[in-house]
Amino acid sequence: MISKLFGMKTKETFTFFIPCSKNPYVSYREKELDSLALLFNQYEIAHHIVQTIPHEKGFWVIIELCSSQRNLEKLSDDPLFKDYRLYNSSEQESELEIISESDADFTNSDNFKV
Repeated sequence: MISKLFGMKTKETFTFFIPCSKNPYVSYREKELDSLALLFNQYEIAHHIVQTIPHEKGFWVIIELCSSQRNLEKLSDDPLFKDYRLYNSSEQESELEIISESDADFTNSDNFKV
C-alpha cells in the first residue's frame, strides 16, 4: 500500500560501450545512444549517465535507470532493448566462472575482446 502511495522507484544500471570511430569527425554511435534515450523515455524511465570509462578502443558509459519495476520490466521485454543487452536476465549465470592461467580459455585473447 505504501509503495502505491509514494510510487516506489527501482534503480538499475545499464552499461553501453561506444567504440572509437575510424574517422574522428563522424559520430556514428551517437545515434544508437540517442535511440536508447528515446526508448527509455518511451517507457517513462528516468536516466542519467553516472560515469564514463575510457578504453583504448572506445569508452564505456554507465547509465542509471530509475522507474517503477513494471516500467523496467516492460523495457526489458522490448525487442529493441534486447539488442543492447549482453545477456537475457533469465539466462544470467548465478555464479562467476573462474578461469585459471592453465585453462585454454585464458590464453585465447578472443575471450577478452569487447
